[in-house]
Amino acid sequence: MVPQREQIMAMYRVQFHTGMSVTQLMALYGTQEQCEAALEKCRWPAGFVCPMCTCKEHYVVWDGKAKTFQCQLCRHQTTLTSGTIFHSSKWPLTKWFQAVYFLTQAKNNVSDLEPMRLVGVCYRTAWRLKHKILDVMSERESERRLEGLSLFDAGHVDTAVYDWGWSYKFHWGRHVAGALFALHCWSLKNGQAQHQY
Repeated sequence: MVPQREQIMAMYRVQFHTGMSVTQLMALYGTQEQCEAALEKCRWPAGFVCPMCTCKEHYVVWDGKAKTFQCQLCRHQTTLTSGTIFHSSKWPLTKWFQAVYFLTQAKNNVSDLEPMRLVGVCYRTAWRLKHKILDVMSERESERRLEGLSLFDAGHVDTAVYDWGWSYKFHWGRHVAGALFALHCWSLKNGQAQHQY
């Protein structure tokens, strides 16, 4: 029996969002200079603004390779990375951008070994990169609240171990003995899904 057109669930477009490829990442943020330019544009889209007095007039002072912005009015000095997750880091921005990319592109949890292998850093560095990025993401999401109509659905993932590995079967609704609990939430506004958790 072929389902009627009305009975077929509409495709959720966010699922099929193409995102950014690794090639595009390297083309846009492959060098330290490209990363610095992107960060400067992101921090100050309309040009530098002093964080102390909001004056726009400034000097650029070079301390070795570090670009420092000095306000003409209050003489406060600010680096490009001050007040960000990248502040006082020995790692180049290219490594940070790559780590952010790989952590945000994954649909599931990323082990600490993944950034080590993909970004090319030692385990300790990979662990720090991952946890700093996750802390910032968590801090940003903590302020987000659901609004409009919110839909929740729960299910259970029934797991079984076989000689060849694990098997998963998803069940919506009632509890299945020995299964893991899963919760899915959509926040709808004007009939469109705004957030998914």
